[in-house]
Formats: sequence, C-alpha cells, structure tokens
Amino acid sequence: MRVNNEIMLNKFTIERQRGHIREKERDIFIVLSCGVLLAVALGFTLIMFYKKQLLCSVIVRQNKEYAKHEESLNRTIANLQSQTHCHRSNGAAMPAFKVEDIMTRLTGLLTEDSVITDSNLTLNSIAEMLDTNRTYLSKAIKDTTGDSFPSLVRSLRVKRAIRMMEQNEDVSLIEIYEKSGFTSKSSFYSAFKHETGMSPSVYRNMLHKNDRNYKL
Repeated sequence: MRVNNEIMLNKFTIERQRGHIREKERDIFIVLSCGVLLAVALGFTLIMFYKKQLLCSVIVRQNKEYAKHEESLNRTIANLQSQTHCHRSNGAAMPAFKVEDIMTRLTGLLTEDSVITDSNLTLNSIAEMLDTNRTYLSKAIKDTTGDSFPSLVRSLRVKRAIRMMEQNEDVSLIEIYEKSGFTSKSSFYSAFKHETGMSPSVYRNMLHKNDRNYKL
C-alpha cells in the first residue's frame, strides 16, 4: 500500500513538473514571437528612416549643385535669344527690347539687400522703382521666367536663406527668415518647403551633415 502511494505521488510530481515545463515552453514561445515581431517592426522602421534620410540628402545635394551652377538673372537675360515678336498688354504693343530692359533693371534691383528683404515689397512698389507700370512688369516677368512676381520673389528669398545656411551653421532660423524678407516663421516654412520639398530645419541638418561627411 505504501509503495502504491509513493508511485502515485511520483506520478503526480512528474505530471506537475511536465505542466511547469509546458508553461515555460509556452512563455518562451510567446517571448520569442514578440521578439521576432519587434525585430521585424524595428527593421522596417529603420529601413523607412534610412530611405527618408537618403532622399533628403539627395535633395540637398541637388539643390547645392543647382546653386553652384545657377547663373544670375542678369546672365540668363543676357543669354536669352533675341525676341522678334512684340508682347502685347492691354492692347498696347510691348517691344522685345522693352521687356529685356525691364528685366535687366529688375535683376539689378532684386540683388539689392534692402529691396529683396523688404517685407512690404509689392509689384506696384517695384514698378514704381523701375518707372514702369505693373501690367508691363508682370507680363515681362511672366514671359521671361514663366513665374509670377510673388513666385519670383519667394524663390529669390529662399535661395538667400539657403546661402545663409551654407555660410553660417549657427545662425538661427528666426534670423534667417527675418533677413530673407519673410514676414513670419509660417510663411518662411511654407515657401521653403514649396521650393525645396523639406522644412528649413531638416534641410539645414542634411546640408551640414553632408558637409561634415565630405570633409571626412
């Protein structure tokens, strides 16, 4: 009888140990499964982050290349093929030489810091400075560059901001947008993202990261 009790007790102990083993195996399986899922999610996140960083780096590099090879508006106008037709505005003939004259003077004007950084700059004020009317000026800009006056000014101001970033790594974004002619941080961010495809802070980080890598 005593032997039977011991056998039963041993069987019970063995079954209990097996149950513990099965529970541990299940716990280990759950932990391993979670680990695998976490590793997959982390790997996917890292891949997406790397792709985003790579894309930003490419955009910054392209913009730097464009800036290096970009000719001034004066040179662009000087190399334009002579136009043989007349531009018309409000029924009045606008000869090609007049368009070229307006654009040449406009180019010189917009290279002046006091003009391009003026947050109150308008088509009317520029037309007055050039001693022409806003209709002629607007058409000359559109026919020569393909852009409107606000688009042209926005592009020039963003390029000015990029030059400031390239020249001084420590300059604040507030100082950059104020010295580039933007009236607010939001208008600066909106214009910058429109021209470059990324925010000013991301662009600057990628710009100086590329510079540091190049120096290495």
